[in-house]
This record gives sequence, C-alpha cells and structure tokens, in this order.
Amino acid sequence: MNRRDFLRTATAAALTVIGGKVAWRGYQDAQAPNILDYLDRQLTPAAAAQTTAEKISHYGKLSEGDIFWSVMWPYMYAVGRAEGTVGNSLGIDPYKVIYTYNQFDNFSDHPRRAHPILDENGQPTGKVSDASGWPQFISTTWDKTVADNPFWYDGPAFGPANQDLGFLYLHRDTGAHVALMAGIQVEPLTQRLSVSYEAFIQAISLDSQEWASLPGANIGAETGQNTRPKWWLWTQFQWALWRQMGYRRRILHPIGADKVLTSEMGYQAWRDGIHWGQDFSCTEGTAILAPEAGSVTLTGYEPNGGYYLSFAPTAQPELAVIFRHCQGKSIVAEGAPVEVGKPIGRTGNSGASTTAPHAHIEVTVDGQHIDPHYYLGMSQWF
Repeated sequence: MNRRDFLRTATAAALTVIGGKVAWRGYQDAQAPNILDYLDRQLTPAAAAQTTAEKISHYGKLSEGDIFWSVMWPYMYAVGRAEGTVGNSLGIDPYKVIYTYNQFDNFSDHPRRAHPILDENGQPTGKVSDASGWPQFISTTWDKTVADNPFWYDGPAFGPANQDLGFLYLHRDTGAHVALMAGIQVEPLTQRLSVSYEAFIQAISLDSQEWASLPGANIGAETGQNTRPKWWLWTQFQWALWRQMGYRRRILHPIGADKVLTSEMGYQAWRDGIHWGQDFSCTEGTAILAPEAGSVTLTGYEPNGGYYLSFAPTAQPELAVIFRHCQGKSIVAEGAPVEVGKPIGRTGNSGASTTAPHAHIEVTVDGQHIDPHYYLGMSQWF
C-alpha cells in the first residue's frame, strides 16, 4: 500500500469514528458572503476573534459569527506566517513591517516606501516593492481596495484594524472566502468545528492571485519569490485553529519526550523529496503509548514503511497519529477504545526504507500531513 492509498484508507477508517457532521449552510451554494455582517465600527477583526474565542470556552452552540471568526482568524494567521510578517524573527510588529523587514510607525497612510527586490543570491533584480503591513499590501492594491469599499474603521487609515479589513476585502474578491467557508463542518452534538483540506487549499490557490507566498498563481516567480509548501500552510492554519477553538491540550508523548529527534519533517535533499514525519532515536521494542484517549483505526504492513498503526484521538477524531517501521501490528484491536498511556504497539525496524531501529511518527488532519512538532509538542507545552 503506497502512502497515498494508506492515507485514504486511514482517513476513511477515522471517519467511521467521527460520525455525522453538518456543513455550514450559508456557504454551500457558493453565494458571495457579506463579511460586514460580522463587523461594525465598534468591533474590529482582532476584537471579534478574541471575543469569539472567549465565548466558545463558555458556551456551547456556535453562531454564524462564531464560525466565521473561528476559521477566518486562523486563516489570516497562516497567510501572515507565509508572508513572513506574523511571528517574524526580528520581533517587528507585523502591522509595521515593510518589505525587506524595515518598519514604519505612521499609520496615517500606506507608507509608500519602495525597496529593491533581491534575488536568491541577494542581488538586485531591478524591481522594487513597497509591500507593507502584515498582509504586505503594495500601494496600488491598497489604493484600489480603499476606493472599492466604502466601509473602513475610524482612526489611522492604514492602522491594524484597516489592514485586517483590507485583507478580508481582497480575500473575498479573489473568491477564496466562499471556497474556505464551504469546507466548514460542525458536529451537531458537540459543536466541534473542522475545515476540509480541499477547501483550505482551494482558498489558498485563489488567494495566490494576491499573495506571492501562496502556491498557485506563482505571481512572485519573476522576482524569485518562493511559495510556501501546502503542508506547511496546513500546519500553520491547524495550529491557529486549535488555539482559536480551544483544542490545544496536554497529551502524553507516545514514546517519551526524552527521545532524541533525529530527523525533522520537510524536504530532504538525499531523499529528493519530503520526509513526511519526525524520526526519534530509540531501541527496538520501545512501547508506543496512546498519547490520549482514542482508538487504533488501522494497522497492517506495507513494503517501505513496514508495520504501521494509525491512532485517532477521541478529542480530535479528524486527526491521525501514524507510527511506521513498528515491530509488528498494533497490540490492541482496531476500533477498541484505549485510555491515555496504554501500550498500543512497539517501535521496530521493519520495512525497506529504514536503516536502524527508530520511531517514525506522522500526524495528519483530514488525511493531510501537518508537522508532528506541534501535536507532539503539546506533551511539553500544556
């Protein structure tokens, strides 16, 4: 079974655990949403997202506004991370970033300060950019957005609230907003919210018409701007969604947090491809423990990955934790409920694509990989 077939089978197995979900009806007919329904002059996007997060932690049923902000704010975070402004290594306020990581302090208007665009070797390309703010608006795009939309917040024209609003307008105009919201599903009983990978990537592709860091239109190719990998964007979105919805939680590291990480997830030149998980050094036969309450949804053998098992947490059944190169199949029955800390398998050295005993751990959401660093990190951070 190749990796794609495995993920398809594992996702189908996990879905039998999830049960029915209800899509958010307001966006199923691809109707253009009116984002102003969720805003007013007293409620900025940042305040709306924070209020929603606080409300979710206290009340059960999600309103349309709750659903909108619970998805939109994490999506904005993912785009900001892709643009390199949100969480930038220099500690600059993302709302004050100018292209090449200069900064400005006057929000009265777009700063309109052009800087040379450099190629991958740091040499000028002969082009310039005045991209500014966390969404990296160029001045011509900003001016058109302002002219096309009558509603803006009081105060500085290029202030944080209006940068957020400008992003929402552009996101709507690319068609990405309809695509993203059409992928929302809410479990009727628990009000658990999830977003399909297909809808997320469709939204990213549409928004790539405006943001060079997003894969799809590749508008930055002429000036040597690279796009972010889809798995990386999906990871950033999920991590922010978990925060917004209160899904971040304490787990148990399945093989012990003291094990040495030997290989990260991401592109590896010697593989000429993506390493779809994290590897940890450990002796053969190390117990694999259930990181939280859940069940093993699939276990078996395939030539390259050897013996494998896929674990779905009860708290987040759209997520799968996958272990490869195991000593054998799962030691618990598929579908049987297991409590946190219960052994579900043992590490090994099986399969053709391994050279020494180790633990290989993958994490997927909706059948698509995210960086395991974030899920496994919850064993230490909470």
